[in-house]
Amino acid sequence: MQVTTYPTGQTVEFTNKNAGFCQSLVLPPGFSLLNSKFLGVFYCIMLIYIFVGISIISDIFMDSINVITAATIVVSERTSDGNV
Repeated sequence: MQVTTYPTGQTVEFTNKNAGFCQSLVLPPGFSLLNSKFLGVFYCIMLIYIFVGISIISDIFMDSINVITAATIVVSERTSDGNV
């Protein structure tokens, strides 16, 4: 058991003896103990950041689809009498 004390509360981590404690960079322990207004602003900023990233990627993808579909090929066929 590992107890970590923060100014706004404590986190208690339980784990197997052979496993180490989680040291995640994505969601650190005690993250939910932060001020709710700060978390709301943080989540909104991250949501906008992810939305902008997806829109940039989809714009690049749609441009490549446009290039592929705009390509034209001239095909000539011969008739039975040999004319093109």
